[in-house]
Amino acid sequence: MTRFGKAQRYDYNRPNAGKRHPARNPLMSKFIIEGGQPLHGEITASGNKNAALKLLPACLLTDEPVVLHNIPAIRDVENTILILRDLGVEVSDLGGGSWRVHAHEVTKTELDSRLAGYTRASFVFAGPMLARTGRICLPIPGGDVIGRAAGARVCARWRA
Repeated sequence: MTRFGKAQRYDYNRPNAGKRHPARNPLMSKFIIEGGQPLHGEITASGNKNAALKLLPACLLTDEPVVLHNIPAIRDVENTILILRDLGVEVSDLGGGSWRVHAHEVTKTELDSRLAGYTRASFVFAGPMLARTGRICLPIPGGDVIGRAAGARVCARWRA
């Protein structure tokens, strides 16, 4: 039983009978809400990777400190923070998914090709860096090799 209703159980000893296998927790594959009772309680939404990968470079647009909350602890975010630090930005882990970014001094206009090669999101630095410094030398983004991503196509057009 959860705070929001009955948890559905999955029996590993019985055939699946057309039901989808639960993705994470074998004891709870979905919430079942029984009507007639108002819902109450709190849920903390997890951080959004795509938002974080745009908010972190956006901190380059100001020389004031920026505090971001609910940033997910994933490899792409870690690589984006490494790129910021390489540019001379002070980035501090405040704990609990909160980060302080202070771009009071941007010391470079070229992204390290090794760091940018770890993530496709490195091309998101183009706008904030151009606005802040008027110049950017941006290597082709890296990341996984599952076909050509939109970012790779955009960067290929910039080179043309």
